[in-house]
Amino acid sequence: MIGVRWTAATAAWVGFVAITAWVILDNVRGDSVWSLLLTILGWVLVVVAISSLITVRGATARQWFLRWWRARREVLRSSWIVDSKGRAMVWDGDSARMFIEVFGKPWALSRVSSTGESSTPQLPMDELRDVLRQYDIKLAHIRIVQYGYKVASEDRASTSVLSVMGTLPHQLGGRTFIEVSVSLLDNLNAVDSRQTDRGTVADGVTRTISIAASRVLRVLHTRNISAKVVPPSTVLGIHADVFSGVGRAAAINGWSHLGASGDSTVGAVVSFVPTQWSPKSQLMWNEVHALRQYTCLSLRPDGNGDTISYATSYLTDDPDALELLPSQGLRRENGRHMARVSNLLPVARDLRVDDDGGRHLNPKEDAGVVIPSHPLGVYLGLNEKRDRTFMFVGRGGEPLWFIGAEDYAKRVTLRLSTQRHRIRVAVDGWQRFVSTRNSRLLQMTTDPLSEYSTCDVLVVTPEQALTLPHEEDGPAVIVVASDFPPIDPHNAVIPIGGNQLQVVIGKDEEVILSEEPSTERAWMV
Repeated sequence: MIGVRWTAATAAWVGFVAITAWVILDNVRGDSVWSLLLTILGWVLVVVAISSLITVRGATARQWFLRWWRARREVLRSSWIVDSKGRAMVWDGDSARMFIEVFGKPWALSRVSSTGESSTPQLPMDELRDVLRQYDIKLAHIRIVQYGYKVASEDRASTSVLSVMGTLPHQLGGRTFIEVSVSLLDNLNAVDSRQTDRGTVADGVTRTISIAASRVLRVLHTRNISAKVVPPSTVLGIHADVFSGVGRAAAINGWSHLGASGDSTVGAVVSFVPTQWSPKSQLMWNEVHALRQYTCLSLRPDGNGDTISYATSYLTDDPDALELLPSQGLRRENGRHMARVSNLLPVARDLRVDDDGGRHLNPKEDAGVVIPSHPLGVYLGLNEKRDRTFMFVGRGGEPLWFIGAEDYAKRVTLRLSTQRHRIRVAVDGWQRFVSTRNSRLLQMTTDPLSEYSTCDVLVVTPEQALTLPHEEDGPAVIVVASDFPPIDPHNAVIPIGGNQLQVVIGKDEEVILSEEPSTERAWMV
């Protein structure tokens, strides 16, 4: 793939080199040794100018050389993280960053059509671009990182879930966070105006980045998307979560991938950038079945418009399984996999990326990619239109009642156990089901209240549900009941005759076809 790289910086550099070469060659006189050397120098500069324009697979000859030179020496380094009134601020020596985590609403339903498109809310790119420049604050970038998986680990139950769902161009589990970055050099006036009489530059930087993060947060809340600026403990938790997947691979810096191919204890990380910018292409990229998938979208102010860049990285045992991706609109980032990983880790310093594979956006131009606000959650089944229906499982919401549908509650719990939820079951009669599943994440308990602060999902009876507190950060609670409670629940799953179930989540309703896949029968005891 041969192309031409033409940016303002490239034009200035090529113009300088070309003019220098022309001056040298035009003034060479005679056949002396000095004339010969000047002629050689002039033609070398011509070659340098041409090689600075012509790109092969997205990079010029100079960039390929620098990439090879850096790739052998790159290591991940940490930035400083401080607590700013309950908000985490990360400082790398040049810029300050704050982080916003985006959540799905507890039990929210999503439908995936036959074309692969999802009804999950999307992050508003146009509104986020408006925040890049507001009043006297100019952002260095807004970076959206989403990482996830279809199943947390490979086992028989996970294989069963995948066979029931079929090929899916979306992630089921994971997290989404937004990094808001402000460069000190670009905001000297903004920082100075936000220092108090006795304040320091650090105070001004902290107030500036906090205001910028609040503006991004306001955009999300205006679109009814749940999000909050997170404290240091959450940022460190996200960093540890991402690093647990890519850390071992990053210790082995290779050209075509990080890590060790074929070694499941280490894994391999392979990064790609788009050559085709369209949501349909994006669906194909997300169909890949990898141990983990990490996507990173960056928006940066650039002249009258903006620059958008997008990279997707896969953690896999076998990099050869990704060979089809170049034919689906992606270009492999040979030599820059470590730099892409540094963008994913919130507390790591960004490694330099010579050509980010991005493109310039005019003020009203479409971004060309979409980012869902959250992964889909647990698979429920097909609705009456034959759309696949999913339910997001988040913390802190009202309980979900399975009324007269205990077998279906087991099926949903089985599918949840293939993700990374720590599930505790307190329903009498489920002992055999839990022992048959045989997962460290799914365990029985006799005292659900004692597990309240340490698990992600609690499965309880109506009587036990009355003893549980209702906290914003409490676990998701599933209540298994044989009959309706005295007060109608906000969220419920109810059989309505035949093989149909009615799922009611607040004001959203869906009728699900209650299937009993043969691959799941072994656990339904």
